[in-house]
Amino acid sequence: MICVRLAVLSDIHGNLEALKRCFEYIDNSNIDGIVFCGDYISDVPQSKEVLNYIRYKSEQYRTWIVWGNREEYVLDYHDSPVKNWTLESNNAAVLVAYNSFNEEDINYLRSLKKYEIIDIPGAPKIFVTHKFRDIPYNDNFNFKYVLFGHEHHQLFFAKKGIRFFNPGSAGLPADGFPGASLLIIEFKNNGWEPTFIHLEYDISIPINIIRNSQINSKTIRWGDMLIKTLETGDDWTGKYIREVKRLAAKRNISTVLENIPYDIWKLARKNIGLE
Repeated sequence: MICVRLAVLSDIHGNLEALKRCFEYIDNSNIDGIVFCGDYISDVPQSKEVLNYIRYKSEQYRTWIVWGNREEYVLDYHDSPVKNWTLESNNAAVLVAYNSFNEEDINYLRSLKKYEIIDIPGAPKIFVTHKFRDIPYNDNFNFKYVLFGHEHHQLFFAKKGIRFFNPGSAGLPADGFPGASLLIIEFKNNGWEPTFIHLEYDISIPINIIRNSQINSKTIRWGDMLIKTLETGDDWTGKYIREVKRLAAKRNISTVLENIPYDIWKLARKNIGLE
């Protein structure tokens, strides 16, 4: 009987310290391979360092890596003839990440796929992607196991005989537990069985990096929301965006974030208790 243990990581969001803490655990856990489920970059402004670390660890482990929406944002922006992101906009965190990359980094992101399939002889195949809504879930979907990210919550559920696993967020958990989240799946008893892991680490390191960065402009102040998320493990970035969109809709103006005036962002921060 084969014995395989895979570590699953997602939604690192530039948090190098959290990623290193995850690998302290992984490197001492008899892991045979690593699955990365997307969103490695932006938010905590160490995206280039995170990509370098992932590439370094990919030389030590067998890996399966898919892109997330943040990687897609950067590639779309790179390929666009219009370069209109600013540090005073809601795109500031992604722009800081983009500005840190060279052509080698861009080419690496471009090499990633939207989907991967884990096919280990003797074990059921696993379908891997970033977003649940991107799973081509139909009558022809021939997988019994799925790994996905994006939600920033550790999840395990079954639907029509398919088991879905989400490792949560390594870099910005939003399920009420400050720290770093990951998942170990092990093939035993003829199936993949999950163990959800949550690790503590020194969150003051990414917090200080954010405070000293360019992503906390006086207008959007995205960094404040990231810091609050790191401190609490709650989704303060999501709360912020939902309140901004609610206020914009109340004024009967566009809810596209790039079009929302700064005074609404300020009022939203006040309404959620951060102004």
